[in-house]
Amino acid sequence: ARVEVRAASYVSSADDTRPDQVSFDIAPPLFPKPTGDFVSGTKRNCDAYIFCLYKGMDQSQNILDLDFWEFYAVSAETLENERPGRISITLPSLMDLSVWQSDYYGIPEAVEKALAA
Repeated sequence: ARVEVRAASYVSSADDTRPDQVSFDIAPPLFPKPTGDFVSGTKRNCDAYIFCLYKGMDQSQNILDLDFWEFYAVSAETLENERPGRISITLPSLMDLSVWQSDYYGIPEAVEKALAA
């Protein structure tokens, strides 16, 4: 299966005083035209997405600590059927879908479940 990975966090390096609204990019890929311009694809280039959410709330926390991460798997077909034409998705909107949450070690199983749903 082809899997695309997207990551987001509640805080940014620019401002760690208040949490950001979590949003993930899900736009179909851009393809070059002979003129050098780019045109948006009409189909997603993967079978499933893994959305990685870093839950750490300040910059002093270790971003490599897997306890601060959550992972969500969803099929590209589900995104296309439930959120057609969208180029981004917020965390609440993602959670309304048939999404499989896991820790780092459960990602392969979550992808399998998402593809089977």
